[in-house]
Amino acid sequence: MLVEPFIGYSHHGKVGIRSLNLLISLSDCANKYVDQIAKRVEMTAIKNGIMAYDFESLNEFRKVYLPALVAHPNTACALIVAAGCESINASEIAAELLPLNSAVEYLVISPDMSEESSIAIGASGATDLITQSLPGLGEIA
Repeated sequence: MLVEPFIGYSHHGKVGIRSLNLLISLSDCANKYVDQIAKRVEMTAIKNGIMAYDFESLNEFRKVYLPALVAHPNTACALIVAAGCESINASEIAAELLPLNSAVEYLVISPDMSEESSIAIGASGATDLITQSLPGLGEIA
């Protein structure tokens, strides 16, 4: 009898799986996009109440909360959505988070695109990220 290998990780004598696909708003401005993308793609939406101009709070979110969310053992992937008006750079944040989880991407909403186009691109990117994160489960010791 051939048994398929279990793709998971050891956890205090038990096992777990990476099953959380996170859709994270970088600021309050990006919440509406996160809501709309989450309606199209099965991801856990995490909305953010930090105002785009509040550098101190955004930086704390960047240094404390985002790494904890992305590095959590149950997180398979994370898509960070920015509205483009934030006082911190989404691409730099994603680069900082990649060593914690190889399935981290970012989306900056372009003011030149329609809301519908932005949401469609976000949903497509989220779907690709979820698919990309599945092989990443094999990296677990």
